[in-house]
Amino acid sequence: MFIMMQLFDTHTHLYLKQFEEDQENVINSAIELGVKKMILPNIDSISIHPLLEICEKYPDNCYPALGLHPSSVKKNYISELQVIEEWLNKINVCAIGEIGIDLYWDKSFIEEQTKAFNHQIELALKNNLPIIIHMRESFNNIIDVLEN
Repeated sequence: MFIMMQLFDTHTHLYLKQFEEDQENVINSAIELGVKKMILPNIDSISIHPLLEICEKYPDNCYPALGLHPSSVKKNYISELQVIEEWLNKINVCAIGEIGIDLYWDKSFIEEQTKAFNHQIELALKNNLPIIIHMRESFNNIIDVLEN
């Protein structure tokens, strides 16, 4: 008896410009090789449209997750979160993400990252959705937020 295992990619950013040239080939190859489902976590307001285009083109294989990536949290994070919330009212998503705290490259927005992380956790709870956490050099910070 032959059993075909179905694989699930829980985190891919195939909508980024780096993948434009071979995006279709990569997705079709993944599907042919058994990666039948892929979650595409969002980065910021700019990445929503390209992400959704892929999900619309591959509705049985690609699923959107919306969130503000911690590396994209800057002074304008409140307006970025408002865009995410607007989209959450328009479309179905499978998760809130990619969210969290990243202190590897830049520690100057830790307060904003923490506030954005907390806010997005609240969005997930309100919408009964799981979260996709990005954690880099911030384990204790993430645990503190989650415990609260």
